[in-house]
Amino acid sequence: MKLNNINPHIRFARNIKNALRPEYLRAVDYHFYYMLSKDCILHIDNTAYTLTPGTIVIIPPGVKYCFKINSVVEVISINYDYTQKHSHIITEIEPVEAESFHFPDIIEKSTFESHAFLNSPIVVDNMSYLLDDINKILAEFSYKKQLYPEVSSAIFKNIIYEIIRHITFDTKGSESINIVLDYIHNHYHDDIDNTILSSVVGY
Repeated sequence: MKLNNINPHIRFARNIKNALRPEYLRAVDYHFYYMLSKDCILHIDNTAYTLTPGTIVIIPPGVKYCFKINSVVEVISINYDYTQKHSHIITEIEPVEAESFHFPDIIEKSTFESHAFLNSPIVVDNMSYLLDDINKILAEFSYKKQLYPEVSSAIFKNIIYEIIRHITFDTKGSESINIVLDYIHNHYHDDIDNTILSSVVGY
């Protein structure tokens, strides 16, 4: 699949609190998580990730994963496909326990020719600057105004592109920019100046 063929179909978008299941799971569609709270470890196969506010996780269909939760965890959850081929499926399909998962049930699994990292699970930190766009998708699914699936798809497509930029543009300067943007997003009510921002990235 080529990147310019992305046309996401979102079938579920919601802010969930203390509803992540602690057992190993697999899902039939793509699962996108935006972390709002901390104190959570994600296990994907044999790798553990510490999740913090602003972390984005994308789990492809069929991948085994598990959240280890030590307290109340709040996340934004979006279930989707990268195309509209199965847009007739509009209700949430919850993941099931890994041992009882049937791989033929997978709805759609895209294989990207370029940006092959999209074919694997993705965990990226310092993505708080995307929260406004993610909240727009939540609002669209909450109010369900005219054309909400199309509007949500367009917003989510941009989010995917921003994640790709974040992963592929890996110079020290770009990392610093993302850290500064993340800090501004989380402290926009404060009195911020260049001295504070430079200290955030060690300049």
